[in-house]
Amino acid sequence: MALPLPSYDQVLELPRSVEMEVPTEFVDHNGHMNVRHYLSVQDDAGFSYFTGIGFGDAYIAREHRGFFDLEQHLRYYAEVLVGQTIAIHTRLLGRSAKVVHVMSFMINTTTERLANTFELTMAHVDLDARKTIAFEGPTAVALDRQIAADAQVPWPAPVCGAMGPR
Repeated sequence: MALPLPSYDQVLELPRSVEMEVPTEFVDHNGHMNVRHYLSVQDDAGFSYFTGIGFGDAYIAREHRGFFDLEQHLRYYAEVLVGQTIAIHTRLLGRSAKVVHVMSFMINTTTERLANTFELTMAHVDLDARKTIAFEGPTAVALDRQIAADAQVPWPAPVCGAMGPR
């Protein structure tokens, strides 16, 4: 059974990492925002979100560690047109020793509708050895703190059910 989608107002309860007006170059032959731009905006928002909890460029440079996407699931709910304003709100759902499970929500602030969701799992990696590694010490604490904060919203994330931390 599919979980209900959050309302526009419910999504606003989550941290916002990106807000922008959809530019003309994002339009496709159907006259709306093209799929590749949904992924690009969601990816940029994810990096912004993780930077905010301590995993941005400074972390990568200092620790030589980062994240590699393992699996992604994009779903579309409402059309987004050029000139409309969109915002991405992100929720860290859980983690294992080496993998995080994340979901972000694109809202169309012009129409006040949920436009799309982006669910993914990412592995924590040693960028020198190019292999997955466990979260330790401050990194584990930072993730657990954010998971607990994001879990405070009173609605379930509408996950696809096919992925999660492993």
